[in-house]
Amino acid sequence: MRSVRNWVFILSAFCLVYPALGSVNPVMAAEVKEKAASAPPANREEAGGRGEGFRPEEEEAKKETKKEEAQEEECPATFGPIITDTAIPIEKGKFAVQPTFGLGFVTDRFTRSWRRVSAGGDFKSFGMDWKFTYGLLNNLEFFVVVPYAHNWANNVNGDLRGPRGERNADFGGLSDINLTFKYRLVEEGPRMPTVTALFAVDFPTGHFRRLNPGRLGIDAIGGGSYVFTTGLNLS
Repeated sequence: MRSVRNWVFILSAFCLVYPALGSVNPVMAAEVKEKAASAPPANREEAGGRGEGFRPEEEEAKKETKKEEAQEEECPATFGPIITDTAIPIEKGKFAVQPTFGLGFVTDRFTRSWRRVSAGGDFKSFGMDWKFTYGLLNNLEFFVVVPYAHNWANNVNGDLRGPRGERNADFGGLSDINLTFKYRLVEEGPRMPTVTALFAVDFPTGHFRRLNPGRLGIDAIGGGSYVFTTGLNLS
């Protein structure tokens, strides 16, 4: 009697579960196939293909985004004693400030016969340049370099001493200001580098007049003349 009850329970459970198993119920499987065949085609816009649902404006937006990301990866304008100025101009309307610092020492000098001898003292020079860059137009930028220089002379001996026997001196101030315009002629491509034209002017803003002999010649921190420079930059 107990075995009959078990069989009845198993058959009842099977009758409840069997209709929900479409994969094993041929009637349910046929109904699912008919519904799938009569349903409208799925929107292919999410797949990103060029069939139904393709939107060219979205593709253009993606291309512009990729182009902007590529521009962000470009090297910024740099200058200094090791890394030179890049040929890629700054973007229109953008402004950048870049400082450069350097400290130099002079311990020896060369004679006219290129023999290395003592410099006659301990000489040091500190330079601090500030570069201000602005994008005027597309592919056109200008920048101004405002330099500060400070020189030291210590333990000077021999004929390099001052008229009153001065052996130590220091002097600092504004050096020659530079103004440069840079225009991109050729944009970088698969076979061509970026080519820009340069035009620069150095203004004699540094101290160069009425030099004091007691400062041992280190108070000359300017060139004393206008300097015009032009050329091409490739990168």
